[in-house]
Amino acid sequence: MAEIVISHSLMAEWENKQKEAVKRAEEANREAHMWMQKIAAAKLILSSLDVGPPANGNGAAHAQDDDNMTAAIETIANGLKVPISRAEMKDRLRAQGFPEDRLANYFYTAVTRLKNKAKITVDAEKRIGPGI
Repeated sequence: MAEIVISHSLMAEWENKQKEAVKRAEEANREAHMWMQKIAAAKLILSSLDVGPPANGNGAAHAQDDDNMTAAIETIANGLKVPISRAEMKDRLRAQGFPEDRLANYFYTAVTRLKNKAKITVDAEKRIGPGI
């Protein structure tokens, strides 16, 4: 049977290792968030230049994944000076190449998640604006 001796110094060592791991994870999350924001901003800029997303082999636009749509909604909303309607937000997402099927149910799910995390605001008239 293996024997483990627990001491205050061992506990302190484990606590330090845990703090270091948390710090590395937080740094990785900040970096991932920074890249997500850069990508969303680049997509927004490209959409304003009327440059569509790259086409795949059959000429259809590459589908955006859910996380990118959520990030795009957050980026658009936080760049607003005044809130916009859901229809206006969907128009901006369409301009970025998001397919219609993602602008149905998933759109509302993404908006609700962002609202619940205070990353965006949704007023009584259901207009979408910057986070708190």
